[in-house]
Amino acid sequence: MRLINQVINHKDLEERLKKKNVLWSKGEFQNKLTIQCREILKKLPMKQRGGRNPFILTGGIIYLADKLLAKKYFQKPVLAQWIISEATNIAEYSIRDHYVNVLKPIFKQSIR
Repeated sequence: MRLINQVINHKDLEERLKKKNVLWSKGEFQNKLTIQCREILKKLPMKQRGGRNPFILTGGIIYLADKLLAKKYFQKPVLAQWIISEATNIAEYSIRDHYVNVLKPIFKQSIR
């Protein structure tokens, strides 16, 4: 996924991985993030995707994937909306809107 590559190559990502005490390399984080994004897409009903900008939806999916990985591996999320926004040129409010209104209602049990 092109957007994941952009996020992984963000200038502050290496520092965020250290700050959040994540033991993965950037490559390992990229692999886990890609797999998690694909799992989200498989579970996301087409009805929920319809009418949404796929580029912006992907930004929200990346944000959700990081939260799910953090929960799964008992660590803090690495990504913030501003990092995804800077890396992908998607407005922060658009990422937040897609996360809150489309993704969170479907995946709320997984996030907790």
